[in-house]
Amino acid sequence: MSQVLNPQIDYLTECRPMCFAMGNAIRLLKTKITLVSLEMSDTEASDFICDFIENFIHERIRLAEVAVLRIGRNHIQDGDTILTYCHSRLVRKLLEKAWSEGVKFKVIILDDIHDRTGQELAGLLVQLGVQVTYAQLYPHLGGLTYHLSRATKVLLGTEAVFANGALYGPAGTSDIALAATSLRKPVIALSESINIDRDRVATDSVTYNEIDPEQCSADSFRLLFDTTRDSYVSYLVTEYEESSGKTPSLSVQAVLRAKEEITA
Repeated sequence: MSQVLNPQIDYLTECRPMCFAMGNAIRLLKTKITLVSLEMSDTEASDFICDFIENFIHERIRLAEVAVLRIGRNHIQDGDTILTYCHSRLVRKLLEKAWSEGVKFKVIILDDIHDRTGQELAGLLVQLGVQVTYAQLYPHLGGLTYHLSRATKVLLGTEAVFANGALYGPAGTSDIALAATSLRKPVIALSESINIDRDRVATDSVTYNEIDPEQCSADSFRLLFDTTRDSYVSYLVTEYEESSGKTPSLSVQAVLRAKEEITA
């Protein structure tokens, strides 16, 4: 590992800061490598590791996404007005799934004025026939309360989830979750378990973050992500959730441990 694997990992981290899913995948890979018997031939050891990687991709990424969408579908009903932020892959696929199954709803997309990824999501949903309201959240928060008052629930995508249930998402996520909670609107976050950090906790947006390279100068800088406290998240939907998908974000560790005990 020190001669072959670690230099490859160093190369990846030089290309971009290591995300939570990358760190989890690398730790699991290193653990699996330690199980390779010294009696195995190089071909057998290679096949053993490659099979693990293929199974990992299939179970923890592909099937995990399918499970999250299946469980998250329970949260969308006819007549809903769903508010989301920017363009999250899981949120988009969940909305597409619900619409294809005949559920009729409206969508409000609040976007980041810098990245504007929500514009792409709005275009895709309009092509499906969904009624979409689009607005940019920054540089001020004007209109946030108005848009939330029209919504029945909030769907959020995440970059990662900390061990204390806090969400790590695009900058602006915490503002939306806080305002939605104050208006008693349910906040539902979607995430595969590969994005969960079981060791680290976060209470602020500075400890674990990245600086936007396009919004950085000698006088100021902009963070790419923020941290949303678990108290502002109604439910966290992962592939290990109950069928109802109504497990609190803070209980994610207990959910993962219970699943490990079943599969052990």
